Amino acid sequence: EPAALIEQAAKQAAKRRAQQQATAVADKIEEILGQGDFYSALTQFLTDLPLFQFAVLKGPIVRMVPTLTWEGGKPTMRTKPRMFWSRVSPFDFYWSPGADNIADADIIERKRLTRNDLNDLIGVPGYDEKAIAALRSGGVV
Repeated sequence: EPAALIEQAAKQAAKRRAQQQATAVADKIEEILGQGDFYSALTQFLTDLPLFQFAVLKGPIVRMVPTLTWEGGKPTMRTKPRMFWSRVSPFDFYWSPGADNIADADIIERKRLTRNDLNDLIGVPGYDEKAIAALRSGGVV
């Protein structure tokens, strides 16, 4: 019957379109994870787990990075936010005493920052640019 054939063709077309969209999204996620060092951090995390019986994978962390974009047919460097993942050393990760669940604990990470790390935080929402400028100039916040 023609109506059933048209309905079946529409369903097949919708499935093909959904498969194409799913593939495009999977490719985009793979690109984000690859650019954000996720697989390197995951490898380090998996190395820590049997050694220390405790491991920390942190992310996504948003950093501002220079990115080449095309505007008006010309290449232009723009600073854009990008997500990154990292392994945290078990010796630099602490939680509040008496916590029976990590979700309920207060967490402290000891972190060493370079001047470039501080520069990457400028323009990221949630960071005080005046305090970053004071640290970069050798001052204390």
